[in-house]
Amino acid sequence: MSNKNYESHRKAIVSKGIPPELLKRITDSDIQVINTFLTRINKLDLSEQEKSWLTTLIKTA
Repeated sequence: MSNKNYESHRKAIVSKGIPPELLKRITDSDIQVINTFLTRINKLDLSEQEKSWLTTLIKTA
């Protein structure tokens, strides 16, 4: 993936409020995965039960 593409993912995730400490620790690939995940989750229009399941899964990871 080009640097330009990674930069667009970086800008998007920064606009979503990623903590600066986390941004310093992750790679461009991590940023791409996180941004893509958040974008797709938003498009799914999840129920409260589905959101709760994801939150629980993330907390136990």
